[in-house]
Amino acid sequence: MIRYCKALMELNLLLNLLKRSFNLELKAVKTVNILGFLSIFGRGIADLNANNPVVTKKLKGESDMSNVVIEQNEASIRHEIYLPPQEIKHLYAIAQNGATDSINSLRDFLGMNVDIHLNCLGFLPFSILIDRIKLYYQNNIGFHLRFFGDIAGEIYTFFCEQDALNLIERMLGQKRKPGRGLNRVETSVLSELVNIVSNTFWRALSEKTNLNWYFTPPAPVADLNRSLIYSAKIYNLDNLLLHFEYIIPLLEIRFQLIILPAKNTMNKILAKLSALPAPESE
Repeated sequence: MIRYCKALMELNLLLNLLKRSFNLELKAVKTVNILGFLSIFGRGIADLNANNPVVTKKLKGESDMSNVVIEQNEASIRHEIYLPPQEIKHLYAIAQNGATDSINSLRDFLGMNVDIHLNCLGFLPFSILIDRIKLYYQNNIGFHLRFFGDIAGEIYTFFCEQDALNLIERMLGQKRKPGRGLNRVETSVLSELVNIVSNTFWRALSEKTNLNWYFTPPAPVADLNRSLIYSAKIYNLDNLLLHFEYIIPLLEIRFQLIILPAKNTMNKILAKLSALPAPESE
């Protein structure tokens, strides 16, 4: 009987927690197509763990935003967040157009008839990003860029280590010795790929918003998590980070681009996007 009562109490507690989670009302673009987003990190249900539950919801009436997602955990859910859907559509289109504009440069650089497209645009708090990298991207090769001007912050890009090594081998036409670190030539291959995608995104955003902003050349990052944590300490960041995932299908490579916006950077971008005509529905 005691065990039965204890089980009922635990079940009731769980139901209350679920009810509280799904009754949360946020003035925000909530998660759309969670499976598309979680494929970035290679896992699904493992992210919804008891210690750091992730709240996700579908945005009603926005079926054409199936690759846009916002996530919040218990710590960040207390912050009121507003991400206007029309402006987010513009931002997604800008990122996709940037990827499209990079195709010719990528083909020239890689010497292959490749395509690249934006797989997902995500908004997430810093703590979730760190957890995801620890869980699924411990073996990574990353680069860092700093941007400044009308908007400011940091950009981190990274690959799964094996994806990066496969790309290097295809580009240089020879097998690498296992366990050996990257040399200058190999690092420059990845750095140039980062540079191409970053530049086309910069150009696409600048043309649409008339924001004057610039960024430093990509520099290799020895410890991605440590560098991210350091950046979060020296910057007063917005509540949510931006996460773009690009895919090069022919090479089966996923390329992650994280923007750590300094305070009010997102507001400045959204204000500029709000002045644009409503995007056409697909």
